[in-house]
Amino acid sequence: VKKISQKFYPKNEWFSYVAWSNLCKIAPYQGGNPDDMLYNEQLKTNRKILKKEIEILSPKFVIMFTSNWEKDFMFFLNDNKHTKSDEKVYWDGYETKLVKIKEIIYIISKHPQGKDETEHVKTIINLIEKNIKL
Repeated sequence: VKKISQKFYPKNEWFSYVAWSNLCKIAPYQGGNPDDMLYNEQLKTNRKILKKEIEILSPKFVIMFTSNWEKDFMFFLNDNKHTKSDEKVYWDGYETKLVKIKEIIYIISKHPQGKDETEHVKTIINLIEKNIKL
């Protein structure tokens, strides 16, 4: 997120333009992601929270780094209709999708941990640049 944001905002102030939110608000005490049971227990509430966060912050772009959790959230954000990718880009064997819902552009990509950041960052920056409304 830092490298992507620094492309569009002053390098020493990039963090002033970024809001961060975890899709799952409750995680195991020991760390890591919730298991299926904990994920499903909080899903209904977490979808509502994300929708409200997006409503309050009114971003132009939302970048989601996930491993398939986004599907439950995107369906909800799209008024319980399946979303269709407006664009798909492949980098290093991974897929990054762009989905438009209302006036917001969602960029959905695999979590970057352990992956080549250079290609990942370039891919996301290119998608943003192609979709910036001046």
